[in-house]
Amino acid sequence: MQVTSPETAQRNSITARLAGFDNVLDENEDGCPYAYKTPDSPNFPGFFLSVTTPLLSFAIEQPAGIQIQTTQLLSLGSRDIGSAGFITPDGWNGCKKPKTGGIQSFRSTGSVYNPPTFTILQPENDSYYNVSLEVLPHFTAKRNLTFSELSSLDNPTIVTGIDQQNFEFYGIRYLDFEYKNMEGCQGFLVRHSSIVLPKTSLAPTTTTTTT
Repeated sequence: MQVTSPETAQRNSITARLAGFDNVLDENEDGCPYAYKTPDSPNFPGFFLSVTTPLLSFAIEQPAGIQIQTTQLLSLGSRDIGSAGFITPDGWNGCKKPKTGGIQSFRSTGSVYNPPTFTILQPENDSYYNVSLEVLPHFTAKRNLTFSELSSLDNPTIVTGIDQQNFEFYGIRYLDFEYKNMEGCQGFLVRHSSIVLPKTSLAPTTTTTTT
């Protein structure tokens, strides 16, 4: 599903979480991380989100002036690298179980259900981008998330464990994410944002990592 809202001149902001209204605010009971926040701006910048989770709630700064629309799509494997958003495996929201510990999950068990195992960020034009990733993983030793851009397909970045990791890519057009066997509480949240580069000042592709 795609969830969109157009830009408006009125100042406003939203924060999205992959949970119900009881956990949509900061400092919520289940420790649900935010999936997306609109950037600070004198007006409302709008948003364009691709969603693969059963729940999505918004905390809106001002009660009026925002229109939200949804569109059902058959495939969410490809997304615009120029639009900020988030990536998660189906049914994973990063919320904790406050009484028993661990991470919540909401997954289909039907035999005909085939959750996606990859996501590609790619441009809708011929531009290059600087891309920032914030990765919140929750993996055992046998699970991981891998991603790479075109110049490093043979040497992908591998994320495992439970600690947040941040990555910066400079002068790229594509990012390929792959993830398999996302069962139970195994999963991740990737928040991504980008800055388009002027065509006259493209830099060589580089990557930096922070934790």
